[in-house]
Amino acid sequence: MAAYDNQHYVPVRYFALFKPQSRTICLVLRKNGKFIPNASISGQSSSHRFYGSDALEAAITGFESACGDLLEEFAAMDDLGSMNSKQFYSLLRWIGFQRARTEAARSMDRPMWETMYRVLGEHAIVEGRPALERPPDRDSQLAGMMDSLEHSRFLSRLTPYLLSNRTNRPLIFGDAPVVYFNSAFRHVVDRGVLGTQSPGLQIFAPIGNNKAIALFDPDYYRVRSSSDGEVRIRDLHDVAALNALQIHSAAHAVYFSDTEFAPYVRDLWEQQRGRLRTHSATILSYMESVGEDQEREVNVFFEPVVPYDLNLSFVSRQRR
Repeated sequence: MAAYDNQHYVPVRYFALFKPQSRTICLVLRKNGKFIPNASISGQSSSHRFYGSDALEAAITGFESACGDLLEEFAAMDDLGSMNSKQFYSLLRWIGFQRARTEAARSMDRPMWETMYRVLGEHAIVEGRPALERPPDRDSQLAGMMDSLEHSRFLSRLTPYLLSNRTNRPLIFGDAPVVYFNSAFRHVVDRGVLGTQSPGLQIFAPIGNNKAIALFDPDYYRVRSSSDGEVRIRDLHDVAALNALQIHSAAHAVYFSDTEFAPYVRDLWEQQRGRLRTHSATILSYMESVGEDQEREVNVFFEPVVPYDLNLSFVSRQRR
């Protein structure tokens, strides 16, 4: 196999944060809850030529390397008191990029691109022009990945926290490990509430069995933490809630370090299985008048919030 044939959308080095110096990982499949005890990490969260060219994969790998160093720095921290501005803004870039690069993200955006090129094709036929050929999914996704790096700066308005898991249950991660959520506006169904500038945004990203990064909109949430941004989690319900988000956000599987936790993860999956949804953007279509006896189709696309009622003991809503 050529060096870049098997292309990962969750880096192997990220897996090492949860199971260092190992070639295997435990997983539970999202579609049916099947437990696989010793899955090869090299075959996880990857696909043949997922991004395409060797040159592109090499560039992504270079970015991954710098991000791997960064995440190891955060995983070694006891709190965020020592975090500097370079680390913070690099973290935001990783958050945006990692979220945009996964198969779940590609699946989410696919209906948008299909609808967009259908409408453009219809307009081309009416105007006697050749229809635009829809580019491959990976090309469309690449545009989103590049946008994520540019838009990550808007996340700086959020307050970061280091979640420290002090329970006897691990934090798990899925093949879409960076999760955007919005407890304040999750019931809004006619527009997106997960954009980088959306009021009420929350972000969760595990960086080890006992560590996670979280960001909250300070205008909407009050978080109980130390003065240095550490949140010590001692409530198993909090760990279960964070893990449930990983199950909902994953495309294919959630991962964990040890077989002893298989019954726990399987139980979490059983609790959520009836609520799991396919990853697909919401499309709202309507006809808009543009003149006498003329209408045009308008399509609004957005990513829905995962169907989960998130409650964390250390977070309360700000009154507005």
